[in-house]
Amino acid sequence: MSFSTFMWGTGAPNIFALLAKATHPRVSATAGGIFNGLGNFAGALSPAVMGALIAFTHSMDSGLIFLAVMAAVGCALLLPLLRRY
Repeated sequence: MSFSTFMWGTGAPNIFALLAKATHPRVSATAGGIFNGLGNFAGALSPAVMGALIAFTHSMDSGLIFLAVMAAVGCALLLPLLRRY
C-alpha cells in the first residue's frame, strides 16, 4: 500500500504538467479543469461499474479484469503524448 501511495504521489503531478505543456497557455487552466472533472467522474463511475459487473457475473475476476483493462486504456491514451513531449 505504501508503494502504491508513493507511485501515485510521483505520477499524478506529472500528468498535469504534461497537460499544461500540451495545451496553449490561454486554455491551460480550462483544460486542467476539464481533465480534473472527467477524472472525478470516472473515479465515481468506476466502482459502480465494477460492482455491477461483480453482481452480474458473481465473480470478483470480472471486476479485476475491468480495472486492468481501464488502466491499459489509460496508458494507451497517454503514450502518444509522452512520445510527443
